[in-house]
Amino acid sequence: MTCPFVFGTQGLFRNFGDAFLPVFKPHLSRLAQSSQESDQRCLAEIMTGLVRGSKHWGFTKTSQLWEFLSPILKSALSQVTVETLFDWGTAISTMSESRDPRKLHWLFETLMEFPTYVEGGSFLEASWLYILQGGFAQQEWRIPELLQGLLDYLQQNLAHSYKNVRDHIGRYDYKRYCRRRC
Repeated sequence: MTCPFVFGTQGLFRNFGDAFLPVFKPHLSRLAQSSQESDQRCLAEIMTGLVRGSKHWGFTKTSQLWEFLSPILKSALSQVTVETLFDWGTAISTMSESRDPRKLHWLFETLMEFPTYVEGGSFLEASWLYILQGGFAQQEWRIPELLQGLLDYLQQNLAHSYKNVRDHIGRYDYKRYCRRRC
């Protein structure tokens, strides 16, 4: 991700609120439908700046923002490719870095719904675990109920039919175990 672009977008939405959001909406919708690497990267960067820039918005504005962003994020994450996986992992991690999880509950709820609306095989499920790990790692101890929900999902899928998914589950459990022991 190119930090100047993210910080520029963040500053735009931090300083001007949602004034420019109507200009961005059609572009975000169009980018979310594309599986092209450049479109996905651009979408990830704009969304990161938008979410970071909305930090001090009121509840109503933030709620309206997530009514729009949640389907966009679902669409984009269901089209993740090998080339864009790192971009989305970084984007979600950056969105949630040093943020109050109560202000980002829409993001986390959307991410936790991911397995229920995606049918794409092992790559998308493993990608979801990678992206989720980035967002949750930034929150650490602040989201125990979400971590419990994730733990329940992981336990139910320890014998998943895809090795790729089992490997990601194992990495997730290992990192969680190491964090508790150290």
